[in-house]
Amino acid sequence: MEQTKLLTSVPATIMRGGTSKGVFIKRCDFPEWDDRARRDQIILALMGTPDPMQIDGLGGTHSSTSKLVVVAAASQPDLDLEYTFVQVGIDAPVVDYMGNCGNLTAAVAPFGLFEELVAGVEPVTKIALWNTNTQKRIIAEVPFGRSVVEQGDFQIDGVPHPGAPIVIHFLEPGGTSTGKLLPTGRTQDVVPTSRGKFEVSIVDVTNPVVFVRASALGLEGIELPSSLNADRTLLEGLAEIRCRAAVLAGIHADEEQAGRSNVPSIAVVGPPQDYVTATGRTIRAADLDLVARIVSMGRVHHAYQGTGAMCTTAATQLQGTIPYQVAGGGSQKQVVLGHPKGLFTAEVEVEAIESGGQNLTKISVTRTARRLMRGMAYAHC
Repeated sequence: MEQTKLLTSVPATIMRGGTSKGVFIKRCDFPEWDDRARRDQIILALMGTPDPMQIDGLGGTHSSTSKLVVVAAASQPDLDLEYTFVQVGIDAPVVDYMGNCGNLTAAVAPFGLFEELVAGVEPVTKIALWNTNTQKRIIAEVPFGRSVVEQGDFQIDGVPHPGAPIVIHFLEPGGTSTGKLLPTGRTQDVVPTSRGKFEVSIVDVTNPVVFVRASALGLEGIELPSSLNADRTLLEGLAEIRCRAAVLAGIHADEEQAGRSNVPSIAVVGPPQDYVTATGRTIRAADLDLVARIVSMGRVHHAYQGTGAMCTTAATQLQGTIPYQVAGGGSQKQVVLGHPKGLFTAEVEVEAIESGGQNLTKISVTRTARRLMRGMAYAHC
């Protein structure tokens, strides 16, 4: 007979941030936060993991909707809020704290304002955030009236309705997991796999990403997630490249450990070209710098991870990397990436350093966010 489980109730808010959705909880409301084993148990129960449908929890059955964020007033005087992002497995009991989520970062400051963890100032409130996963500082600019302004006419691809623009500045975003912009010290590496050798670029910006040319995989780079996710051989090949590159970069000790984590991501990149999005919209090559598809938790993302998109756009400005080459080797501040749902634009600031290398000082993006519900979440665990 199964042991009787305890009912745990937690005040929670479900928020959309960018093209992701997650459960937001104040740290002071999270039971047994300092007990890692118990905390993970509660998180899995809240999200309904493991179960492909997450039918007994708040997870949404996709990597972009199986996420949780815990927020607190900052403990450092020059910061306002600190937050921990959790990527939760779906059909496997994975609770991953290794990376950040760029999309849900857009919802952290509004959540803090709604919960009165920080005070708002009209017409725009600037809030200094600290991400505990990556130990990085982020500035969020949130439209504010008497409360957070959520309605507006700013549209991001991958979200059906427009909203108020939230500008996010990721400061000194290089080396989030490895301490290095280029974890191996090289712009390109060769990874041997059971399917042959592949040239990759491993770049660590906001979250580390392994980049491989679409042509090396027999792809164009404009295929839709539905067709890519139906190709089990392709997904297994990408997983092998990702895990081996993760060990090469020192992100994980071995391939087994890498296989249990969502960090690093792996992205397939190609040169600018015309294509049709998953929603039937035609994208012109002249409007972008490169095309890319990214894998999250073993499946090609429906749009593009926020941190992955920032890493990808930043990599186009790092001389010698594969994204730099497929984008034509240009040097510009604004970079546009073509993904399955449309376009992602980022402002990238890179400076030369005395050693002859490059340093990424800031990357800025504009997202939207809003509250979906607020109430009590219940977990039997």
